[in-house]
Amino acid sequence: MEIKALSLVGHPMYKAVAVFILLISIVLPAGLWQHSSSQLNYFPRNIDWSWSWSYYEPLSNGLQVGRTKDTKQLILRRVNRANNTSIYVDTTYTNTFEVVVIHEAVCQPKSRIKATLQIGDLTPERTSLICNDDGTRYLFRQVWRKLSNLYLKSKDFSLSEDFSNWPLGDLKKDQFMQLHPTYFRDKGEADVYEWSRD
Repeated sequence: MEIKALSLVGHPMYKAVAVFILLISIVLPAGLWQHSSSQLNYFPRNIDWSWSWSYYEPLSNGLQVGRTKDTKQLILRRVNRANNTSIYVDTTYTNTFEVVVIHEAVCQPKSRIKATLQIGDLTPERTSLICNDDGTRYLFRQVWRKLSNLYLKSKDFSLSEDFSNWPLGDLKKDQFMQLHPTYFRDKGEADVYEWSRD
C-alpha cells in the first residue's frame, strides 16, 4: 500500500492563511508604531518624549518620560488622544508635585470651563480650566505634597488617574540629584544635571 504525502502548499486555503499572516505581520507593527508615534508627538511642549518602558502598556495610554531642554527637569506624562487630554507631573523646589492637565480644544483666550476635582478620598471641589492665550487648549495646574488618585471632570471631558502606578519616586530622586550634583558626580554618576529652576 502506497501512502501519498499530503501537500498543502498548493492548496487555496494555505495561500489565504499565508497572505493573512503576512498582512498581520505588516499591519500590526505599523499600527502599533502609528499609535506610539501619535502618543509621543502629541503636544510635546518642546520636550522629547519617550516611553517609560516599565510602565508601557501597548495599545493604551502608557506613561512617557522627558526632560525640559532648558532646565533638564524630569517630567512624566500620560496622553489620552480619545479625549484630547494630557496630564504632566513634575517636582517643585519645595519637594511638592506639580500636576498640569491640558485639554486641547478651540477656546476663547482667558475663558474658563468649570470642572469638578477630587483628590483621593477628599471631598470633590469646584475648579476651572483656563484657556491659553492662543485659544487652542485649556489648562489646569495645581501643586500637591502627596499624590494618590485624581479625578477631574468638565462638560467636555473626564480624566481619572491613579498615581500609585506612576514612578513618582524617580522624580524625587532626580530632583535630589540635581540639588546635590557634585556629590553624585564624585560618586561616578554620568548624567547629573544641576538644579536651575526657581
